[in-house]
Amino acid sequence: SWHLYIVDNAHNLRLKGIDRERVTVLRNINAGGAGGFTRGLMEAQTNDHTHFLCMDDDILLESESVFRLFGIFSHTLNEVCISGTMLEMGKRHLIHESGARYNCISHVNKYLPFTIKSLKQLYDVSDPDALDALLLEEPIDYGAFWFCAFTQNTVKKIGLPMPYFIRWDDAEFGLRITRQVQDHVVAFPGIAVWHEPFYKKDTAWMDYYTLRNHLITDAIHFQNQHERKRAVKMMLRKMISFLFTYRYDYVIALLDGWSDYLQGPRIFDEDPEKRHKRLLTTCKQACREREPTQKEEKAIQKDRLFDPIAHPRWREILRVILLNGILLPKWLLLKKPAYIFETHGEGYKTFRKKKAYVYHPYKGFRVRTMDREFGKALAWKMVLLWWKTLWHWKWAMKQWHNAAPE
Repeated sequence: SWHLYIVDNAHNLRLKGIDRERVTVLRNINAGGAGGFTRGLMEAQTNDHTHFLCMDDDILLESESVFRLFGIFSHTLNEVCISGTMLEMGKRHLIHESGARYNCISHVNKYLPFTIKSLKQLYDVSDPDALDALLLEEPIDYGAFWFCAFTQNTVKKIGLPMPYFIRWDDAEFGLRITRQVQDHVVAFPGIAVWHEPFYKKDTAWMDYYTLRNHLITDAIHFQNQHERKRAVKMMLRKMISFLFTYRYDYVIALLDGWSDYLQGPRIFDEDPEKRHKRLLTTCKQACREREPTQKEEKAIQKDRLFDPIAHPRWREILRVILLNGILLPKWLLLKKPAYIFETHGEGYKTFRKKKAYVYHPYKGFRVRTMDREFGKALAWKMVLLWWKTLWHWKWAMKQWHNAAPE
């Protein structure tokens, strides 16, 4: 027999006419997707179910994928986790991910930190050759919770998901399955869901959880390879790129995520709802992006996005020293706007520019403005956090590793 548990974090579900014997609605605090899955698993465990299926609430589901699980689990002798393939909602014939590797290149087992490799990405399932390729088995480190099924014994062995709020809770849970108890995660052909691609959900506050939770997961599962130098280099490079393109909300989100990681597991003692609300407020106040005015819309020249701009080595060094113009006096800054793509980084195009027209693939043009004083304050925070990392890195890594479920 089956039972459906719906976890209502937002307290806004009004379900009429549902079968109360088959469906249970659980009112929960807003603890994010991770808290929702954990709440559901805790309730399901008390009712002695043998198998669990976690699914996101924003997927498009073909019910046959669920029915096929009954047949698979009834014939498996060993513990196994079934990962559903994710197809893109807007391009329903394209695979976004069919299992994933964590901190690893898929075709060679080489450690590559801060890397998530989505397997079989962009395979066209309308192509018979691509369907045949789905039969090729590859090592999988975890299955994402948009559709992920496992047994009660698995949960008993490894425990519940980490209280990450959102992002990488499924990855950390899967790594416990594959690395700690050496069970298998399998992406079966014919089990899939449709989901909005994540590049449409890009927000500053999401980067906070992405960075913080990735650092925590590395400390738990890759302690011997979790190098401070490599991690700091990656974080600083990303923050400087955001700083130079006036994405101050992203910079402050990454700074907060980095800082919270260094505090150790005690950050989870705080109410996740309060922390999230504070994060949203912080990012909103730091944002310097807006829609263009009517005058600006008329002045925008889309072809300028492709203007070639020479950036020789000496100019690159100069703009880094001057923090892309933030340290210059106002009279040396240019009123002429920069034109950049949202997805390309292109900080060299904004050097000494007070304003940038930014092209988003799904939003059109937006306007970002330089805030010299705020930019200086964020740069100083980066320096202070780098200094703190020199002294707290090993301590934080040990704290996270020791606090992890065994």
